[in-house]
Formats: sequence, structure tokens, C-alpha cells
Amino acid sequence: MPLTPRTDVLGRTVDLPELLAGLKAELHPDHEFIRTATTPWTRNHLHRMGLGADWIDVFVSMRHDNWPCWVYPRGITHRVRASADLTICVSVCDNLLTDMQRGLRPDRTAAVTDTVLRVVSGTADPGNDPLSVMTAQAWNGLTASMRPSQCRRVLAGIHDYVKGEAMADEIHRTGRRLTIEDYLPMRGYAIGARPWTAMLDHVLGVDLPDDLLDSAELCRARELAVLHSALVNDLFSFGRECREGQWPFNALGILHFHEGLSLQEATDALCELITDHERQLQDIVNTMRGGPWAGHPALNVYLEGLGHFIAGNVPYHFFSPRYGGRGHVWDGRTTSGRATFLGDRLRITP
Repeated sequence: MPLTPRTDVLGRTVDLPELLAGLKAELHPDHEFIRTATTPWTRNHLHRMGLGADWIDVFVSMRHDNWPCWVYPRGITHRVRASADLTICVSVCDNLLTDMQRGLRPDRTAAVTDTVLRVVSGTADPGNDPLSVMTAQAWNGLTASMRPSQCRRVLAGIHDYVKGEAMADEIHRTGRRLTIEDYLPMRGYAIGARPWTAMLDHVLGVDLPDDLLDSAELCRARELAVLHSALVNDLFSFGRECREGQWPFNALGILHFHEGLSLQEATDALCELITDHERQLQDIVNTMRGGPWAGHPALNVYLEGLGHFIAGNVPYHFFSPRYGGRGHVWDGRTTSGRATFLGDRLRITP
């Protein structure tokens, strides 16, 4: 895959506003318990894969286990932990694929993707392959208590993610220029958040009928949560993706390099898109709270859960060294200020 780095933005600084307009983030009260459960599980599996100690240390330091604790702050603890295992598994695959694309590993991209799909689809036994075993444990632990319709939605989300990765690969390979209007529907696939919005009712333990969960309103609400998370990710990943040549499939890259906005103008436009997706979700929530399903006892819990999903994804990006760089420790307060795009991080100072 040809990479076209754009290092001219590295080291440049913009003013970054608050990313949440009205929603407030919460952290699951059992986040430390979840960390202590997932960390040895992760290390054991990565060791069996033959990955080096430094690779494992860096991966664990990114705290992928913490993301479900932010996006499901009121979830049932053991289900949040199970979702964390799947989050970790998918993140391992993502990091391995990135290594392959950068020439750091043999090109087994198609094999890795095929392995994950066949294991979660139940069409292949994991055998002795360490990645397949890890995937199977994560998937079976999560879905063992799911209803078939819940499992179907999550599995569809995983298939969408694989389709999205292929879309992104085609953009990088061909250099096709996208508009923001072209990009957003594609990014909804590639961000990989659809499985986690699809499992929201399961993790929260709420019982909603399938016709409500599959209604146009809730499908749109989940997609807004997915796109909000994608746009936040684009902001925090922009410097690294410029360094690695991945900027053509990034909203900030499209706004700045393709549409000709200054870096500050592009950042402002991206942040307005983020805020607009939050507003659109709140509009749907308010409409449904006054609609024909308003009397359903679990609906309000579910709608609040969608708000928590959007809100929680934001502080995770401030928190994780995946976006703040190796050794990064967030002060827990800084969520706006001066943002500098670097090749391995987004550095934000008040």
C-alpha cells in the first residue's frame, strides 16, 4: 500500500474547543476491577502469539480495557468486562494490521481478517492459533448470554467493520479524493464502533423489543453515536495518520488538504461536526421520549446509554496513551486548549 505522509502539519498548533455540548461523561465504578481482570488475560494471549515484551508493554499501556468503562458507565460489570475483552482482541488485530501495512511484519492482513470473521461467525474452530483462541474466548464470553437477535446485530457490526477496513484500504491504495459527504457514511463502517453500539442493550441489561431496537429512529441514533466517535477519533489520530500517510481517510485531512481550509478552520469545522452529531442524537432522544414508545420502562435507560456512549468516548481519547503518546498521563481536567499535532500524539495544554 503506497503511503503519502504529510509532515507539514506536524508541530502545528490550533485552538481546541470543548468537544461535548451538553452531555456529561461518567466512568464505570468497577473500572479498576475490570483492569485487573483483563490485563493478565491480555498479556497471556499476547505472549502466546510470540509478540515482544516491549510491544506487549506498549499495547497494555494504551488501556483499551478502559474504553468500555467510559462508554458503558452503568453497564453490568461482568458484561462490561466481556466487552472489554472483545475490544482488546479487535485492537490487537488493528495494531497487527498497522504493523503489516508499515512493513514491520509479514503481510498477513487478509489472513488475520479472515481468521477473526470465521471464528466469530462460528464457521471455524480456533484450533491452536493464538489469535483465533483469543478471539474465540472474547466472543464466546460476550455472547454466551445474548439473545440470538442481539448476537445478530453485533455480528453484523463486525462484518461492517471489515467492509470499512476494505473501503479505507481502497482510498489509500488509489488516492481517490473524498468529500466530507462521501466520507461520513464510509467512516461509519471503518471506525469499528457499530458492534459496541449494537450490544448496548445487552451490556445495560435492558429488555427492549426487537421492532423497537430495529426501528429507523434507534438505528439512526446508534449511527450518530458511531459517527460522533469516528470524528473524535479523527481529531486525535490526525498527526499519526499524517505521518503514516493515512490522512486521506480522516475528516480533518479531507477538510484541510482536499477542501483547502486552514488547519484552524478545518479543526473548527470538524469540532462543529462533532457537536452537530451530539445535537442530532439529542433531538432523536427528545422525540422518542415523547413518542409512542415513551411508556416503555427500559427505553429511557437505553437512550441515556446512547448519550453515555458519546460522552464517554471523548475522555477516553484524552486519557489513553494511544492518543497522548507513550508515557502519557492525563490530568483528568484538560479537555480543551492549545492542541499540537505530533507524529505520535495530540498534545493538549490548557
